[in-house]
Amino acid sequence: KDGYAVLPRVRAYDRNPIALEQSDLPLDAAVGALKVDAVPYYRSGVFVDFPVRRVRAATFRVLLEDGADIPSGAIAQIEGKAETFPIGLRGQAYVEGLEEHNRLRVSWKGRDCLLEIDYPKGADPLPDLGSYVCRGVVR
Repeated sequence: KDGYAVLPRVRAYDRNPIALEQSDLPLDAAVGALKVDAVPYYRSGVFVDFPVRRVRAATFRVLLEDGADIPSGAIAQIEGKAETFPIGLRGQAYVEGLEEHNRLRVSWKGRDCLLEIDYPKGADPLPDLGSYVCRGVVR
């Protein structure tokens, strides 16, 4: 229940590759590495930590005020965070690291705008938040 597993018969003083199957992880899991090498001492164990964490992620669509899709290749960034997320065809965006209330800056071709996005409470690991209009475009 806490994510611990005991693996018997690992070779002492040798690299023992241990891997996770990505398809077994939930959609809201961010994985730093799927494979780690364990090298235990003779007659001992070793603790192996997989860098897996839960994230709040969502998809949504970004439109311009005239109803057109924002150009693909635009960049979305949550204010106060360094990570950026490219926007794909038809204005489709996938963003991780969302909080309950979010301000996103969307930038493209020397222009940008701000979006206010709320993350819904619920059990859906990857909700589709619908469409947002990019108002107040600044050059």
